[in-house]
Amino acid sequence: MDLACSYKEKDLLDLSFCIPEEIQLILAGKNLTTVGKVLKTSKVDLISYGLTEEEADMVKSSVSVNVPCTTFMTVLEYSSILATKWRHITFRCPALDRITCNGLPLRGITEIVGESGCGKSQICLQLALNVQLSLADGGLGKSAVYICTEDVFPSKRLVQIAEFYKKEYRYDKWLDNIFIEHCPDSDNLMNCICNRLPILMNKHSIGLVIIDSIAGAFRIDGDAIIRADNMRKLVFKLQELADEHECGIVCVNQVTASMNETIRNRCVPSLGLAWSNLVTTQLKIRKTYKQVSKLEDSTILSTPIKVRSIEIGFSPELPNSFAEFIITEQGICDVPRN
Repeated sequence: MDLACSYKEKDLLDLSFCIPEEIQLILAGKNLTTVGKVLKTSKVDLISYGLTEEEADMVKSSVSVNVPCTTFMTVLEYSSILATKWRHITFRCPALDRITCNGLPLRGITEIVGESGCGKSQICLQLALNVQLSLADGGLGKSAVYICTEDVFPSKRLVQIAEFYKKEYRYDKWLDNIFIEHCPDSDNLMNCICNRLPILMNKHSIGLVIIDSIAGAFRIDGDAIIRADNMRKLVFKLQELADEHECGIVCVNQVTASMNETIRNRCVPSLGLAWSNLVTTQLKIRKTYKQVSKLEDSTILSTPIKVRSIEIGFSPELPNSFAEFIITEQGICDVPRN
C-alpha cells in the first residue's frame, strides 16, 4: 500500500533546554507555541515581536534541528486531506463556476477587481450566502466574515438576495451567519485581521473572509514602503488563518486610470505590484455594452439589464478564460440565451 508522510506538531516547551524562558514567553504571547508555527514565521516577524536578530537566528536554528519525526498515513487519509484543501465555494452562477472550475478556491488570496458599479460587491454578497450551503450544494456549511472599508455594508441588498435563498432552500437563518465589521483605514484593518478575527474564528466556524475593499484601507497611506510591509503582513496572517480554518479569502480591489496608452482599457488594479504579487488568483470584472431585456423564464424586463464580463486575470491553476453574467434581484445569473 502506498503511504504518504506527515508529521505531528511538537510543543515548543519541549525545547526549553535550548530556548530561554523569556523568549518562549514572547513567542507564546504571539501564539507561537509549537515547532510548526515557529517554522512558518519569518525572521522579520520574529524581530518585529521583540527579538533581536541574534535571538531570531537562535530560535530558527533550535527549531529547525528539532523538526518532529515523521509518521505515516494511508492513501485514503491523505486523499481526505487533499479533498479538503482543493474544495471550492460555488458562485451559484454556472458561467462563473465553469471558468473557475467549480467556484472560489480555498487556497491563497482571491482578488476581485473592477471599476465602480461592475458587480464586485454583488458577487461577494452571494458568496457570503453560498458558503453556508451544504457540501453537496457547493458550500462549506460555515459562516462568513464581511469586512467593509469604504461604503456602508449593503444590508438591504443582502436581505433581498437572502429572501430568494429562503424560498429555494427553506432555511431562515442566512443573515445570522454573516459577521460584519467596518474598518475605515489600514490600522483598523490590521488590528481586525491580526487580533479580533482569530478570536472570532476560534469561536465560530468561518468558511469565508471578505475584505471590500483592500484599496479603501491602504491607498490613502502615504509611505509606500510601510504600506507594502503592512500589506505583506496582512496577507501572511490571512493565509495562516485560511490554512488553519480551511476557509476562502476574497479581497475586492478598485482600478485606477493609467496614462500608458499601450495598456488595454487604460485601467489597472490599485496598489500596484506590491499588492498584485501577494495575490494568488485574480478575477477581473468589466461592464460591457450588451444588454438583455428578457430572462431565462421568459420574463420581459421593463428596463434592460447590462451584461458584465469576468475574466481570469492570473491563477496558478486556471487557464485565462472569461464568462458573461447579469445581476438580477436574485443575484448573479447567466446571460439568457436568445
